[in-house]
Amino acid sequence: MKRLIVIVFGILSLSLFSQDVVINEFMSSNESTIQDADGDYSDWIEIYNSGDESINLENYMLSDDTEVNDKWLFPSIEIPAKGFLLVFASGKDTVINGELHSNFKIKQSGEYLYLSSPDGSILRLIQPVDLPTDISWGSITDGAEEQLILSSPSPNASNSSVSAIYCSHQSGFYENDFLLSLVSSNNDMSIRYTTNGEDPKLNSSLYTQEILMTNISDTPNNISTIPTTPLEGPWQLDDYVWQEPQNVYKANIIKYAGFVNDTISTNIVSKTFFVDNNIHNRYTFPVISIVTDSLNLFQYDTGIYIPGAKFEEIGWNWVPFGNYHMRGREWEREIHFTFFESNGDLAFETNAGMRMRGYGSTAFPQKSFGVYFRKEYGKKKIEYPIFPDALSDKYKRLVMRSSGNDFLYTHFRDAVLTSILKPMNFEYQRFRPSVLFVNGEYWGVHNIREKYDEYYFEYQHNIEEDSLILLSICGSEDVGSNQEYLSLTEFITENDMTLPVNYNYVTTKIDIENFIDYEIAEIYYANYDWPCNNYRLWKTTAPDSKWRYLIYDLDLSFDFFPQASFDTPSMEHATHEGNDWPYCECSNFFFRELLVNEAFKEEFIDRFAFHLNTTFNTKTIIDSINSYKTLFEPEIQEQIDRWSYPDDMGEWNEEIEKMIVFAQKRPCFMRGNIMDFFNLDDFGFECNDSVDHYPAEGNKLMISPNPSNGQNLRISFVNHQKVSGSYRVISFDGRIVTEGFMDSYQVNLDLSFLSNGVYFFQMSKQNGTYTSKIIISK
Repeated sequence: MKRLIVIVFGILSLSLFSQDVVINEFMSSNESTIQDADGDYSDWIEIYNSGDESINLENYMLSDDTEVNDKWLFPSIEIPAKGFLLVFASGKDTVINGELHSNFKIKQSGEYLYLSSPDGSILRLIQPVDLPTDISWGSITDGAEEQLILSSPSPNASNSSVSAIYCSHQSGFYENDFLLSLVSSNNDMSIRYTTNGEDPKLNSSLYTQEILMTNISDTPNNISTIPTTPLEGPWQLDDYVWQEPQNVYKANIIKYAGFVNDTISTNIVSKTFFVDNNIHNRYTFPVISIVTDSLNLFQYDTGIYIPGAKFEEIGWNWVPFGNYHMRGREWEREIHFTFFESNGDLAFETNAGMRMRGYGSTAFPQKSFGVYFRKEYGKKKIEYPIFPDALSDKYKRLVMRSSGNDFLYTHFRDAVLTSILKPMNFEYQRFRPSVLFVNGEYWGVHNIREKYDEYYFEYQHNIEEDSLILLSICGSEDVGSNQEYLSLTEFITENDMTLPVNYNYVTTKIDIENFIDYEIAEIYYANYDWPCNNYRLWKTTAPDSKWRYLIYDLDLSFDFFPQASFDTPSMEHATHEGNDWPYCECSNFFFRELLVNEAFKEEFIDRFAFHLNTTFNTKTIIDSINSYKTLFEPEIQEQIDRWSYPDDMGEWNEEIEKMIVFAQKRPCFMRGNIMDFFNLDDFGFECNDSVDHYPAEGNKLMISPNPSNGQNLRISFVNHQKVSGSYRVISFDGRIVTEGFMDSYQVNLDLSFLSNGVYFFQMSKQNGTYTSKIIISK
């Protein structure tokens, strides 16, 4: 009986003592905070004993696995009362002179951490938390349940001197209103906050009571009312001038910081809260929130999202030149970047840098930009599966793309065309659509893309920067030296490429299959913004490495406009020797010179036929286009409501139909273009070019916007053929209100002089008369 009492007392004592042991602090990205015995900056977990007696931790357990709580067992080691014990989460699974190392590391993007007693009871469960480098997560006071980000980590020491603020809610989706509470880690610190993206200052709101978070979408628009293009200018501005949105959906944002003796004493923290009883069903894409001082984007001299002072200084250079065209580190602005999965799960958040990107498309109202992750902001890189099919989850930079020039139309042209090329011999620029909010205001659909740079090659292909050569147009240096490129150019210039010996040498320097696939893709797509643009190639410094071409930015192709129609003679375009955009002699020099070689020419022709039969199969492409249409359709109306481009869902569908017609008619045209260009009697691809091969609506008139106020009506045929014929506009009672002659791909009409009502546009051409209804509604 005495022995049983001792055993029971021992179990009870262990249970009581166990409750005193907790995870007090941890760090998942240690670069300079504390070194282990090997001199490594390993992740670490701090254990705290809040009790009044020391405890032996033998067979206590640590784990980062939700299914295995005994992943790592403590050896026999004492932790004194009110004392600390550091475990390096290094993955080394060893004890070095009393220094403990677990058999796992901690993911910087966040994962569950468990501390369990020997009987399996969980003593402290830490939810996944995404931490910046050299920043820890710990109890607001030693042993407390309330935990928060600690900007001044204290491994193996008390958290009592830490200045920090506990926030009751993490950034996220909330179906019901809630009260947000902020708690200071010491009584001498006051908390000040803002709700408009500005950094907290001494004159910012003083936190004195809980803050109500509710649906604020009915509140007046703020930064959404700021024009992002000039409002007046040459005719081309009419196609994309900024228009003020009406109702803009909104999220709550808050930035807060602690102040002691009128001096800021904590990091500035940003949070985003979506509050709506339907928020979990509102978006089908991931949601990204950017919070930044609005002056970073809209200040006249230095704001990077507006025409601003640079437009005043330079004016028009085909497009309105503006602050948004400025590049380089001095034009990078700090933002807080939060990534939510579509179901509301918080993936990660960190401070980062933002720079604008693009040229012509940057002058559009909605713009593309790059995101730069740096240690000085927060996380030096992101470790999260942004693109589930990627080889690596690490990202140093991301591109937030407004779909470039296709912002005006489908919003997915480049993405779907890139995806079609997966079977070809290319590096693949991955894609994921998202919905963006800026300072809590809906900013529209942005496609997340990988950025082709040294970090892409390091993370996705394990190529270090000092081994990489990355060049752009005519051998301009992006990374590394262009000497090998210049030497190859010189060799091709000085040697006869018809000779097998010379061509064979070139095949040791250029990945010929990749190069041919690159030319075929650009040619088939009728990309007009090429070859003297969107041109990059790469190799490594290894002696046997060959030049490979990168394909990207396919916006101005696949019937984007008449110069990229299905009947564009792209072989002639690809070999043109002009020097005005989109041509420059150096950009297609290799292709022109290699075409004189019979082996290269035969491989090019054979591979083109292969891709026409497989990769560019009409049904395959149409299925891809329709799948992207289905993907984007739930989000496009809100995009239109925000930016007014395209005009309406009708125009969006018409643009997609044009792409489908291109997919139907391009193969037969390219067969003829190839045969004519090379003077062939036979070609390894047959097609059906009969009228029955195309839908009846191929000759359907497209009118957009419709209904409209009559201004700038665009009228063309779905198949986008160039048409010669007369047209007239007829009122409902049969009067001809205007007429003319069309000899182009499209006619633009101004019918604003007409009163409200129904009218008919009638087009007469050689094979018939076509009529479509116009509705004027002012």
